[in-house]
Amino acid sequence: MQTTKLSLVAAVAAFIASPAAAASVDISGLTNADIQGYTNGSNYPLGGSTVTISGIGFQLTTLNGNPNSTGVIQTPSGDSSFTINVNQANVGTVYTLINSGFGVLAGQNGALVFADSAGDSYTYNLTEGDNVRDHYNGLYINTAPNIFGTAQFNGDVRLDAQKIVLPVGFDSSTLTTITFEGLNAGIAGGEPFLAAITTQTAAAPGPTPGAGFAGIAALLAWVAFGKRQQRA
Repeated sequence: MQTTKLSLVAAVAAFIASPAAAASVDISGLTNADIQGYTNGSNYPLGGSTVTISGIGFQLTTLNGNPNSTGVIQTPSGDSSFTINVNQANVGTVYTLINSGFGVLAGQNGALVFADSAGDSYTYNLTEGDNVRDHYNGLYINTAPNIFGTAQFNGDVRLDAQKIVLPVGFDSSTLTTITFEGLNAGIAGGEPFLAAITTQTAAAPGPTPGAGFAGIAALLAWVAFGKRQQRA
């Protein structure tokens, strides 16, 4: 009886998916601008604060350790590249906080390039008016239908989140680097900046719909049967 019960418990446990785990990526060593100094930027939370968008937490950082700053990686005019070391295993989804200064509709002004330990590479393009927009609700691009969510602050400033689902293969290797690129950036095309990155591991394979409930029900029935046998 005891062995059979333990086997059934193990079988039911196999139906339950392991939850995905989230982790922040440290960008503090590459920050080169303080968005507190941008248009109405003093309304942004300071570095060290956590911003939560649609249940995902983002850890803001500082510029050069200044506690009165909110540090970001700001792309300059022209082309630029910033490589961020990650070294996190089994990452399935990456969330970023990216907005821009300036920009015109449909201009591609940046990209994120993901690389893993297996040699895989994946590029996520940033396009004004699609998945990135100006940080300030003013004269420049204010729409971006393909963002994950937004944190809005006083003074018409915002931080937008992007959700990037990595291709199959990344979730079974180690995400080594994320390269943040500026492409033809400038006042005309827009200059994207990166404020935070949060990764999420892929959840372990879970049950088919209803299977977990069926397994738990079977376990409860078996335990009840065992109690009846003990009373007989």
